[in-house]
Amino acid sequence: MVEAVPSAVHRTVTVAELGRLSSTLPPGSVFGQDDAARLATLVPAALLERPHHVGRHHDDEVIDPYRRSADTYRRSYDQILDALTPMMAALRA
Repeated sequence: MVEAVPSAVHRTVTVAELGRLSSTLPPGSVFGQDDAARLATLVPAALLERPHHVGRHHDDEVIDPYRRSADTYRRSYDQILDALTPMMAALRA
């Protein structure tokens, strides 16, 4: 997305970056009456965390397993699961 629309970099995150940023959200950053409402506040809240991570190296890419080994599919799955865990915790906080 960012390659096609460079200005989207300020409002676009990978699933790995969203997981990493979600893990640093202060309590109360994600709110709403239901899961959909809380999810709608998660990305903007996570994006506000970006300035706290400037200058640090993070590998926020998930391996693309397409046409690769079963081991590569497993590593990709594990990366996605690792990203979803803090996001789910932030949604339930």
